[in-house]
Amino acid sequence: MPIKEKEREITVSGRRWKVKKFDALTGSYIALKLMSKLSHIAFDIASGGEINTIAMAMSIANEIGTLTKQEFGEIQKECLHVCSLVSVVGDKTVDAPLRLPDGRWAVGEIEDDALLVMTLVSHVLLFNLTSFFDGVALKESAKTFEGLIPFDAKI
Repeated sequence: MPIKEKEREITVSGRRWKVKKFDALTGSYIALKLMSKLSHIAFDIASGGEINTIAMAMSIANEIGTLTKQEFGEIQKECLHVCSLVSVVGDKTVDAPLRLPDGRWAVGEIEDDALLVMTLVSHVLLFNLTSFFDGVALKESAKTFEGLIPFDAKI
């Protein structure tokens, strides 16, 4: 079984950022929240269709626009919680969280940079959700329900 990637470094606006995986409960909550809006993508994959990352990103962006401000804020906060600024201090690499536990910005210069925040949120969502939409994993998960459905439905 291959080791799953738990974090990834990216470069955005000339700076290094670390994006991590959500914990299982947060990841499944956000996946199901967005899945209710993106069910057409999962259906295409489960039925053998192919989807590329760009198409998935565009679909996510389109559907995020239908969320309420509260829903969107909740997803943004969870995404920013697993993202940090990577910097070198002396001879050590340090990860600085973007937000403090009380909600204030820990990296102050990004608080007014909506494009940077949206880019980071998008990277977090893609990093965390692409495996959820993986065709093989989705089909294997669907197979576990075979025989449990009392009527003649195909998954």
